[in-house]
Amino acid sequence: MSSSDEKVNKGFIAAGIAALTGGAVSAAPYVMGFTASGVVKGSIAAGIQATIGNVAGGSVFALVQSAAATTLVGTAAPLVLAGVGVGAIGYGAYRLSQSTLKGIDKMNNQIDYNYICHE
Repeated sequence: MSSSDEKVNKGFIAAGIAALTGGAVSAAPYVMGFTASGVVKGSIAAGIQATIGNVAGGSVFALVQSAAATTLVGTAAPLVLAGVGVGAIGYGAYRLSQSTLKGIDKMNNQIDYNYICHE
């Protein structure tokens, strides 16, 4: 495996980790029930809101709901980003495994050649 191939493979894995992490962190409010159309009935966010009562402006709850209502955080987009991250990690790992297997085959062929030619 050439060093440029190894860098590309590791790049896929690193980009995948970044996308997965960013997607997972960004998806947390959506998964908890903070969406672009408001708090989802029966969700974790609804339970929190029920214990708070009147939500004060500027509170963490209000800020998270505001972000969910005005950005992609309140949509399924972060989940898609996390899925892309998983795909990139898988593809990078696949490329690394294939190049490793080629290296092992090459090494085995060299061992077979040396054994046959030097008996």
